[in-house]
Amino acid sequence: MNVDYLIRGALVCDGTGSLPEKKDIAIAADRIAAYSAGDHGIEAAETIDASGLVASPGFIDVHTHDDFSVLLTPDMDYKIRQGVTTSLAGNCGFSVSPYKEALQQTIFYHDLSRMPSWDTFSSYMKLFDERPATVNVGVLAGLGAFRYAVAGDQTAPLDGTGIRAQRSFVEKGLEEGVLGLSLGLAYFPGRYSSTGELIDTIGVMKGYDSLFAIHMRDEGRHLIAALEETLAISRATGVPAHISHFKAIGRNNFHLFGTALDLIDRAITEGISVTADLYPYDSGATALKEVLQWNILSPDRGSPMFDSEPSEIVIVSSESHPEWIGRSIMEIADELSLPPCEAAEKMVAEEENVLTAMLNCIDEGAVETLLGKTFSMIGSDGIPTRTGFSNPRLYGTFPRVIGRYSRDRKVLSLQDAIYSMTGFPASRFGLKDRGVIREGAAADIVLFDYSRIRDMADYSNPRQYPVGIKDVFVNGVRAVENGAPTGRRSGRVLKKN
Repeated sequence: MNVDYLIRGALVCDGTGSLPEKKDIAIAADRIAAYSAGDHGIEAAETIDASGLVASPGFIDVHTHDDFSVLLTPDMDYKIRQGVTTSLAGNCGFSVSPYKEALQQTIFYHDLSRMPSWDTFSSYMKLFDERPATVNVGVLAGLGAFRYAVAGDQTAPLDGTGIRAQRSFVEKGLEEGVLGLSLGLAYFPGRYSSTGELIDTIGVMKGYDSLFAIHMRDEGRHLIAALEETLAISRATGVPAHISHFKAIGRNNFHLFGTALDLIDRAITEGISVTADLYPYDSGATALKEVLQWNILSPDRGSPMFDSEPSEIVIVSSESHPEWIGRSIMEIADELSLPPCEAAEKMVAEEENVLTAMLNCIDEGAVETLLGKTFSMIGSDGIPTRTGFSNPRLYGTFPRVIGRYSRDRKVLSLQDAIYSMTGFPASRFGLKDRGVIREGAAADIVLFDYSRIRDMADYSNPRQYPVGIKDVFVNGVRAVENGAPTGRRSGRVLKKN
């Protein structure tokens, strides 16, 4: 047998959760041509000595905001250098279609002067195929963009005509190959959707073998009510639920997480299909204007979504004021001689595109507990920016799970860590022949040094690449070689089968 690459002697975690085994992997074109102990007469154009390295399927980032960046920054260095070979875009109710509403509704900012145009999900996918990124992309349809297209700034619940229009958008997206539907109930305009409206809209998905991914209405003091709403939607529609970046946010709300886990466990026992993703950090991140919207900095203006101190809200991205990066709202407020809320308002007025991290607002013990749950998988929730600076999770999520939580803290085994970021998400989102190492599967493969792999990004310098990733293959093409990107872009659109 003639093949392009023969990876010899790697300790293989195959993405199924099975114990690692030392085996050889042969790659021919875009597929795994052979997988066995011994090459059995294979002739390879290049043989890679992988002794001392772990081979795994390429990592699947199930929660990204890479919708536009895969087209604008197709090298996707912050993902491919982590070993991520597939990004699932369209989360939190944001979307790539309809195009005009998608750009107006998003809270994430990009260089619109360089933005190509498209219309439908199909035309977005066609555009990606014509100008691929280094990573594969799968697309969720965003209900927030659909609601904005149907009702604009309307805050009242939709009537029957509006719901039918939403259902039509959802159905068309599913027919075009999206992987599911996302909801962003903490953001505009999703926060105005009633539970009944959501049930009526999501009901159209039954029979499509798809799921809805939900940024719940509240992750703080009203976490339990928000989770009950999520489970009620799945129960009423029969459509599987996937909870985005599941957490209890705010120190005063940490105690709610155990109750939330019990609710999910009971729902699964009841027969409801529910999963969740998490990122392995104790901080949240969003646009500063959303922090103001949620009244976090000024509780007297209304009930804040969660509790966070101005000294623990740190700027991680600012284009016009790079001197703000790594500094807290309190530090900047003191410099401006203003109360924290007024300082933040002034900052947003000067530059709308300011990204924050809210430090110490997630209990690391809860992160470790959730990592051990069989319904959990990994999503970075990384937010790309024009400057490249963002929350550290954009650059470090997947190596951090392996290095910190598997190797160092032994929260989960290596094979379980790999399963949570490969085979499990591939199965849950319907990605055929992805997330596993076996003959005939797509040749998305990562080689890494388990003893060295580590995330390096922090809040003062979030744009730091991880160490320990040696080689990355995407559809059989070597995208990273000896730790350095090759610049070869072989990503594909992964549609729902």
